[in-house]
Amino acid sequence: MVRRGLLLAGLGCILSGVSLFCAWAISWRVLNTYADSPAAQTVKSPGLVQSLQARPVTLRPRSSPTSVVATLVPHPTSTPLPVAELIRPAPGSTVLYQVKPGDTLFTIALNFDVRLDALVQFNHIADPEMIWPGQQLIIPGEGVSAPTRTAATRTATRAATRLPTALLPPAPGHVNGVSTEQFVVIPAAVQQNIRKIYAQGQAHGNNPRAFSKIGDSNMENPYFLASFDDEPYNLGEYAYLTPAIDYFSGSFGRQSMAVRIGFHSWSVLDAALSDKTTCWPDETPFDCELRLHNPGIVLIRLGTNDAGYPERLRERLRTMVGLCIQRGIIPILGTKADRAEGPENINNMIIRQIAADNNIPLWDFDLVAQTMPDSGLGQDHVHLTTFYPLDYTSPEAFQHGHSVDDLTALIVLDRVWRSVTQVNP
Repeated sequence: MVRRGLLLAGLGCILSGVSLFCAWAISWRVLNTYADSPAAQTVKSPGLVQSLQARPVTLRPRSSPTSVVATLVPHPTSTPLPVAELIRPAPGSTVLYQVKPGDTLFTIALNFDVRLDALVQFNHIADPEMIWPGQQLIIPGEGVSAPTRTAATRTATRAATRLPTALLPPAPGHVNGVSTEQFVVIPAAVQQNIRKIYAQGQAHGNNPRAFSKIGDSNMENPYFLASFDDEPYNLGEYAYLTPAIDYFSGSFGRQSMAVRIGFHSWSVLDAALSDKTTCWPDETPFDCELRLHNPGIVLIRLGTNDAGYPERLRERLRTMVGLCIQRGIIPILGTKADRAEGPENINNMIIRQIAADNNIPLWDFDLVAQTMPDSGLGQDHVHLTTFYPLDYTSPEAFQHGHSVDDLTALIVLDRVWRSVTQVNP
């Protein structure tokens, strides 16, 4: 009788032209007939109909923005992305996507139908498992060439934020006879201030494992710090710095959007000089770097190319420091080895004063540079001399500009990191 009733109902619906209503009616009748049937009673599932009707449906975009397929997802692991937000780039162009809670790099690649390795390369991502809400990602369209700047590929076990003190050997107290406390200037007031900045940055979602570089040719890759990501090195008695290298892995070898040959303090803040393949329109190199890398710390060293313009250097450095503090990023100001502006060394004096005025760390590399032959500079008296590979068991490593530059920069990063995380501060 049930079958005959269903057949008659279906025939009547077809003849009356209300097929959509009838399809619903037939489905409702079938489900309720099953729920009342002996089979349903046997498996003891009186709520089967309700559970089937209550299951959420997620629309997942496929190869075309207008083509979707409904999929039953009984237990979604994250909030599905609205289809309207997934605007795929046209061939030959790129779009920007802001990471949402629950996103992974894999799901983003899947949703935009791009290769995972392309996302890694375009966005200079050292660890594909580490993205965070609010991070801006470049989504490349078909036919867009990858940028020449690549992320560092060194893999290492990352150090925990807090490390047992017993695992940390005592730090050597000097480099070339200059006390660490002299060239890493972080008195109690500065420590207190940077902890506040750090806490603010963590609340805003800054990446505590990332640092950025702002500077000129002496901070370019592969010379400045890059060896600590993917080249051989021997720290010798400075092996206590290894946890910091592991913790900040990926930032050492990354080419910053705000580092370039000939950069002045004002050109870092000039949108006309941004990398147009990566940065937003009207975005300065400084802002572009902070947006892309989302660092917790920034190393800033400028002034060589600002010779003759001390007030402009003072104004621009203050601007950069203020922008960093507003974003919860700890700025570290570094002095330079050269005397491009003359023997009075006015630009380094400005850098020291701004650090003191703002209670931020000072990396006074100039003090250590003066202990090396020709201040660690080459024949042009501007660019630092090189020493490769970095082997701090060799006395020669302490006679070349870049090797001492790298060591002192790593020491100041380590000190700031330990200060804000209360690890052997």
